[in-house]
Amino acid sequence: MKIKAQDIIDAVNVEYDKAPNSVKFLGGGSFGRAFKVDMEDKTFVVKAFLNDGLCKKEAEDLKILREYCPVKMPKVYFVRQKCDGAPVERFGMELIEGHDSFTNFALLFKSKAQKARFANAVCDALIELHSHTSAKFGDILDPRFDNWQDFYYPYAKNIMQGAKSSTTRENSKNISTTRQMRFGQITTISSATRFMRRHSFTATQT
Repeated sequence: MKIKAQDIIDAVNVEYDKAPNSVKFLGGGSFGRAFKVDMEDKTFVVKAFLNDGLCKKEAEDLKILREYCPVKMPKVYFVRQKCDGAPVERFGMELIEGHDSFTNFALLFKSKAQKARFANAVCDALIELHSHTSAKFGDILDPRFDNWQDFYYPYAKNIMQGAKSSTTRENSKNISTTRQMRFGQITTISSATRFMRRHSFTATQT
């Protein structure tokens, strides 16, 4: 699925009943694309998703981050599913001006003390986030497990079954490639098996 600027224009038109003055692509990844939207009375960001089902969850992630993270996080303005006028899942959020530290090469020329302060600020934010816990484990939209082993067990089981199936179907024509594949699969199976054996006494095996 390809997300175009016109999709964002349509989405904004549906939301505010008028088209934006301009739409600018900001960037994206494997989940979606972000666009800066300029209107007469506001400037914000619309993130559109490549796959269904991710929009609501990521918006909830942002709301929790905004509540607990000491670093400023964008406010979510709206969350919308696909509709006739806008065929993409999307949410609108506050635009926060700043620099991407991964591509801001000026950081490389900072002093050791400045780099240390930056690293400490990142660590402090992570520590603060992880100090807040939920009474239950599970998906952020539906935490309903009493412990993380019950929540994670099905994932570990699927990894092991998938690796076993892949091993069964592997093509033995190229011995070298096959050996490399087997090594990776054995490592994956081993990790999943260790987890299942270690925690099977608390996990619900269904």
